[in-house]
Amino acid sequence: MLLLLLFAIPVVSGLNCTTLASSCDCTDLQNNLLKLVCNGKGIPDKESLPDNTAELHISGNNIENLTANFLNKEMLQLTVLNLTNNEIKDVNESAFIHTDFKVLEVLILDNNKLVLNGSRLIKGLSTLKTLSMRNAFYNGTYASLVGRALRKSHTTSLENIILDNNDFSGGLLPTTFNFSLTGKGSKPNIKNISLRSTSLEILFPGTFNKTHLPGLIKLSLSENNLQNVEKDVVNDFKHFPNTTIDFSGNPFTCNCRLYNFATWINESSFVSNRENYTCSDESPKRNSGRKLLELDPINDLRDLCYDIEPENPNETLYASYIALCVVFGIVAILAMVILFLRRGEIKGYFMRMFNVAHETLSDKGGYTDMDNPYIPETPAVDV
Repeated sequence: MLLLLLFAIPVVSGLNCTTLASSCDCTDLQNNLLKLVCNGKGIPDKESLPDNTAELHISGNNIENLTANFLNKEMLQLTVLNLTNNEIKDVNESAFIHTDFKVLEVLILDNNKLVLNGSRLIKGLSTLKTLSMRNAFYNGTYASLVGRALRKSHTTSLENIILDNNDFSGGLLPTTFNFSLTGKGSKPNIKNISLRSTSLEILFPGTFNKTHLPGLIKLSLSENNLQNVEKDVVNDFKHFPNTTIDFSGNPFTCNCRLYNFATWINESSFVSNRENYTCSDESPKRNSGRKLLELDPINDLRDLCYDIEPENPNETLYASYIALCVVFGIVAILAMVILFLRRGEIKGYFMRMFNVAHETLSDKGGYTDMDNPYIPETPAVDV
């Protein structure tokens, strides 16, 4: 009798879309797995989440906070979790934890309003391969903290980081991708980084470091506001000879500052879409609108700094000091030349002055201290 009762109890793990009672849209996948789409319906309760769910899409909701164990159950077969367009701000550091998501491979947090405080974003998701955070942050200040949040996460298998459409106009810190992804004694496994349309205006040396990203295969820096790529950054990229890097859609200013970058893209076959890189209107007139690959780096770029300000403000001050010293030097030399040429006249002038003074003193009978009214009389001393 007991055996019959056990068989009568519904087994959640073996449900398919036909037998599932849920408000979410369901699709049967291979190997008796399910895909649930719960868009605009909030976080489903645990009773409507079968154990054999492999993909869960919860989008278009007003979910500001993700608490620890926000699904209220362990999802032991879940490989894809999509939380796009949910207005998410705060994420508990135990919201994404290995015990709840033991086989999770893809986490999508696109189009939210994340407010990072420097704590870890995910906790020990050792199977996570792709982390997508397109337009995911409340503003650029919080976006800049993403590296710090990931450094504390120790996600051992992470391969793809997608950060498109966030505000990185202030630049990426050199430590952004220098996080301990795989824990102590292991090497990071990052293969793809996408920073498309992130308003990047400058790249700092060391941000893309071969030591920190030894397995990097693809890097997208397209559709940003890069006008130049500095020599030290180019040297960093030279350590990734087999990495495809895309700079398309950036408004490059084709003057001497772009010399090292232009030379490098001419030599590297791994720079993606390089045939489409175009000089912006801010370039000198002779280069404006031209393709970078059409330019001769030496003749068209290297000698074109006469019409722009130095990159380093100290260079302007240093140049001013040099110019001032040169002017003073010329004036001093001219003065010495004039004095030398008119030395006879000058000597005669001083001689005449001396003679006039001598005759004046002689007519007055000489000049002694006794005649000076400013020297007090010496009092008499009785002996």
